[in-house]
Formats: sequence, C-alpha cells, structure tokens
Amino acid sequence: MNLLGIVASGIAIALLAAGPARALDVEAAVAALEALRARYTADPSALPTGFETRHTAWQTASRHLVLAGGRTPDEEDPYVMTHPLFLFRWADGSLLVADAGLAPDGARSFGRPMEFLGADAMVCGEGAFEGIDPSAVRATVFSHLHVDHIQGLGVLCADGDRIPIRLSPEQDASDERFEAAGRSELATMAESGCVRNEAFGLRDEATLAPALAGLPGIHRVAVPGHTPGSQLIVGFVRGVGAVPRAIIIAGDVVNHRAGFRHDRPKPWLYRRLVVREVDALQAENRALLARLDAAGFEIQADHHVPIPEGTKSTDCP
Repeated sequence: MNLLGIVASGIAIALLAAGPARALDVEAAVAALEALRARYTADPSALPTGFETRHTAWQTASRHLVLAGGRTPDEEDPYVMTHPLFLFRWADGSLLVADAGLAPDGARSFGRPMEFLGADAMVCGEGAFEGIDPSAVRATVFSHLHVDHIQGLGVLCADGDRIPIRLSPEQDASDERFEAAGRSELATMAESGCVRNEAFGLRDEATLAPALAGLPGIHRVAVPGHTPGSQLIVGFVRGVGAVPRAIIIAGDVVNHRAGFRHDRPKPWLYRRLVVREVDALQAENRALLARLDAAGFEIQADHHVPIPEGTKSTDCP
C-alpha cells in the first residue's frame, strides 16, 4: 500500500473506532469539585501536606505540532513539551505518584518522531527520580495509559519493594491500541517484581468526583476523549492559607495550556493519526478545564508544565 493509502486507512480506522460521544455536565463537575474544596477548607487535617513536580524529560518544539489555530495573546514560543512525574506527600512521608513520565533510557527514542517534524532532541532531567523511596509509595495512578506517563515508574523499582499501581475500571476495560506500549511496560514491570496491582478503590462512586480509598484528599473525574480511560487526578493539598491548593493532573486533555484557555484543539491529523481522540468529548473536557482554571484550580497539563529556571538537564542516552 502506498503512503496515501496508509494515511487514508488510518483515518478511516480512527473515525470508525472513535465511538459515540458521552455528555459531560461541566457545571455539575465544577460544582462537585468546588464543594470538595469547601469541605476540605473546613477540615484539612487528613490532606496531603506537599505537592511536587519532577521533570523527567522535555523537548523544545514548535507549538503548531500540538495546537491548532493561530497565535494566542498569552502564550509565547518556544513551546517546551514536558514529561513530568507528580508527587503528593502526606505528613507521615507516604506518597502518591500521579503519572510517572519517561525513563532516561527511553526518552530519546520516544522524542524522535517530534525531531523528525523539526523539534529539538529530547533532554532528560538530572536527578528527576532521586530521593523517592519506593517503599513510601501508597499508590500510583495514571491520567491515562500512554507509555510516556508510565515508563518512568520502572526507574523507581528496588529489590523487595513492589510499587502499588491502581488502574481505573475504564483503564482496565479499555483495549485502546495506542495504549499497547504502556500496557506492555506495566506487564514487564509486574513480571520483574517491580509493581503490584491493587483495586482502584473508588468511594462515593455515584458522584462526578469520587474519592480514591486510602488516599485522603485525592479524587478523580472521568474525562474520556483522549483515550477511553482518561481521567483527571484531583488532589487537595494543605496550603499556607485557609483554603487548600486544588491541583488538577490533566494528562493529555490538551498538550498546551492555550488548548483550554482559548479552546484550541490539537491539529486534525494529530488527533486522527498520532492518537485517536473524540472531538466532541475533548471539547467538553477543555471547557471543564477552562472553568476550573477560572475558579482557581491549578491545572497541570502534563506536556506544558513550566520548568523552573535552573533545572538541570543532560543528554538522554
């Protein structure tokens, strides 16, 4: 088959497999999260006491590769595509890992397709995994199961310490072909004794933002659209003031903050061929992030998280 035929077949498969849209009640979801913030403001005692971002790898690219439309007033080039690992920490030292980024030995190869399209080579963050005690990890959860949100977990493995992972029911049930590499990574980790599977453990499942059992202050909101099992990880963290920080791990609902601030989708070919997406669901998801952003929630779009000045990097192997 020639290149044109391959592209046409890919488009046809993506369109046929995308499935029907599911309505998301944006205002009800915002109201549910606002109510949780009010509840934790009244009693923050069990909440995580810290939140940390570790930048495992990043790549400078033109934002037109991940964002449709023209320039926006509050977003400056160049675009730095980040691959972070997020940590929530409780007073007893226990941790939640939310997404795990890329491993140094896999980051360069993951970034090569973007290099082919004109991006710089991927660089790896120095010390991104240092000081994280695997035995302190209560659980690991994922915004979705693409390999660049999973691979870094293998770096944290240590003899005798199986890191607990929790997949949502939707992630368990999904057979999304773009997640095959991520699932393969998890299977390899399990076979090597690196991780162990635990029940997802949702409490108050009838709500739009159920809690994760055993993880005080951590909730999730299902937002399929990027993948069938995509979800927002919502963490309320004790802050210096009366109101706790409200942090949203948004995964790949958008790859650039302008996606939700100016309602810009990813480029058409990207969301048809690079990863299958459902446009109607993603439009709802962007609207939800925009409303939460306006309400003072801290939106962490995985691939557009600012890198602090002075963060050290090294060439990926």
